[in-house]
Amino acid sequence: MMASTRVHVLVVICSLLASVHTSGFTWSPCDSNGAVTVETIAVTPDPIELPGVMKLTVRGNTTHPLDNAKLSITLHRDTFLLSIPIPCLLNLGSCTYDDICTLVDQAISENWGTITAGLATQVKTMLLSAGINPSVCPIPSSQLVLTEYAITLPSVPSVLSWLASGDYTVKAELKDKTTNLDLMCLDLKLTLTKASTCTGWLCGRRKRDILKNRS
Repeated sequence: MMASTRVHVLVVICSLLASVHTSGFTWSPCDSNGAVTVETIAVTPDPIELPGVMKLTVRGNTTHPLDNAKLSITLHRDTFLLSIPIPCLLNLGSCTYDDICTLVDQAISENWGTITAGLATQVKTMLLSAGINPSVCPIPSSQLVLTEYAITLPSVPSVLSWLASGDYTVKAELKDKTTNLDLMCLDLKLTLTKASTCTGWLCGRRKRDILKNRS
């Protein structure tokens, strides 16, 4: 193969790699007619570090009380060659949760994958701070406003090794179980990365940033 041809092939490969790699956290509604309206979702840091502290900003509202609803999550890991569907394992991954009114408390009591008790407890505290009780249904019409709310993310245990560093696509769908009408649908793209374990004086600034994020 001539040198110029090899260069062209290399450029094409690099272009393909750049095109499939997620540039950062993004979200978009896949249905604008539901009872739940989301105006803003933002996360920092981006990529999201595990373990680490993620700060979440959300603004949205519901137009009528929520009851008798189910949540479906469809999860794919995006690679250079293909998008790999992640099955429902230990109630994590591409799963359907039949009752949003018991979901948070169930995740706390059953501690799926040894990580959901702590996460769900933080989510419940977060929602309660915004005036929403996720354990009492019907959940009344309300407005959700969170600004850089800090959530501590755990290390990924070996049993969840499939949840590794990489790019992920998530579809979250909330449906009324009686009418099967869409209440909310969101498409999200995010990147997970393993937190650095560097040591030495060069990491001093990074450690200060982590402590600042936790404050």
